[in-house]
Amino acid sequence: MFPVGSMSEMHSVPPHGRWIIVDLPAHSIRVYEEGRLIKHILHFSVGRRGHLTPLLKDALILPHKRFTMHRSSVYPPPNGGAPMPYSLFFTESAAFHGGSVQVESHGCVHLNDTDALWLFHWVGRSTVHVRFVGPYSHRHSSADPGPHWKYA
Repeated sequence: MFPVGSMSEMHSVPPHGRWIIVDLPAHSIRVYEEGRLIKHILHFSVGRRGHLTPLLKDALILPHKRFTMHRSSVYPPPNGGAPMPYSLFFTESAAFHGGSVQVESHGCVHLNDTDALWLFHWVGRSTVHVRFVGPYSHRHSSADPGPHWKYA
């Protein structure tokens, strides 16, 4: 068995089921069905400093938290209301959803609208596993803040 989140583990995609694998060092999302790569997403953003997206080995897209349109109950403070189209939650508070890929999140994965819609429809009602591979890339603001990132 490989260490949790290692690159060797990243390349050992299970041969069965549906998987979304987020490779933070390579800044890529790979979507697999029955061991076959069916989608590769390169444009996305993840959690900012203080709100990093959790590094999970084998989470599931939660069946009770899949929404065509969801609104944050927390952001922006104090009452929330930020739109989260095509939300697919992998924890009770973090999701893949449509949003600016130029703006880091509060723990979610922002996808452009086209990719968010595609992923939402592909997931449907299926059981889908999610794996995040770290560490965070040096391009991530928590490691190397730069002018190309904005904060929501």
